[in-house]
Amino acid sequence: MLDSAAEVILEHGFDDLTMEAITDRAGVSKALGYSYFNRLDDLFHELFAREFTVIYDRLGPEIAAEGPLEDRIRRKVSAYFDVIEERHDLYLRLNQNLQGPAFRQDRRARQMRWETYVADLIKSEFLVQEGMARPLARLLMHIDDLCVRLWTQDNLPREKAEELCVQFQLAGLLAVVERRSA
Repeated sequence: MLDSAAEVILEHGFDDLTMEAITDRAGVSKALGYSYFNRLDDLFHELFAREFTVIYDRLGPEIAAEGPLEDRIRRKVSAYFDVIEERHDLYLRLNQNLQGPAFRQDRRARQMRWETYVADLIKSEFLVQEGMARPLARLLMHIDDLCVRLWTQDNLPREKAEELCVQFQLAGLLAVVERRSA
């Protein structure tokens, strides 16, 4: 059902999105669709949750893996760009059309969980306090997003956008940590 909803959104947008269109695409009865999702908004919420969980599921193992920090950041940035390349149009449409308070709250909760995860990695890697690790994690997330925008909206070649992202994150992290220890 979720895959079918994503396909309908990509082909026809939200204006033509109905439970009937989704169940027709899925090859199931409308009644079955409603047995899984009481309302179309429930289906949207589940699709939104699934799609944005993909990002964190792909990035987490890359940043947490063993190895030098630069390699881990490079893999994390590359994984983020891969996910955006694969799902960009769907993410764009979901972000444009799912703007209610429930979606904003869910989006923020997901961002906070990722921020906490990255902050914990920063704390263990650099032995910095929570008060510094959390802002650093948030900055890394924003740098990822800005670099993706440079690539997708400003047409900076992907390789250059990724490299800029990696170098900016590494230099920023190391500068802050070195300054704190000096």
